[in-house]
Amino acid sequence: MNRVTILRWLRRLAFAIAIFVFLILFVVLPVGGSFLITNSRFRFRERGPKTAEEVGLSVTPVEFTSSDGIPLRGWWNPGDPAKPVIIFVHGLNRSRLELLTRGAESNRRGYGVLLFDLRNHGESGKAYTTLGIYESRKGRRSSTGSMGRVAGCFHRYSGSKAVPGIQSHCFGQFLPLIPGDGRAPS
Repeated sequence: MNRVTILRWLRRLAFAIAIFVFLILFVVLPVGGSFLITNSRFRFRERGPKTAEEVGLSVTPVEFTSSDGIPLRGWWNPGDPAKPVIIFVHGLNRSRLELLTRGAESNRRGYGVLLFDLRNHGESGKAYTTLGIYESRKGRRSSTGSMGRVAGCFHRYSGSKAVPGIQSHCFGQFLPLIPGDGRAPS
């Protein structure tokens, strides 16, 4: 083999190695890491009250399903009909208990509250957490994935067609921002 052929093969090999390293660093490690983080058995220990009664909040247990059939469970208190409702969305590896104190305080001020557990969190059904792919998936009807179903639950229990407010933390923060089809859930 001559020197030009060897250099050509060395360039090709260097290019292949660079692509391989790029794929490992920017595809395999981030996707694998996010899968391990979001679907691990690790849960933050909940500090503070463990039941709604401990903070003086009287609630009705509610259950609704995500667009892919995962049962989501939560607590509902309608509050003052003249005031809006706030939907509380907890952070990653937490549960509705994370925002229970804020929910109780909001309810004492007259606001209706809906606290619920996202998929694979708290008392809701077990399923892969996908950082928003399934959590916000558009349904075939007039709701958008889990958040649309949550709003549908709000409308069903409150009888209101008003748009609820949303208080969220960490993982839950971006879920309400993923666009839907613009219609009120039925």
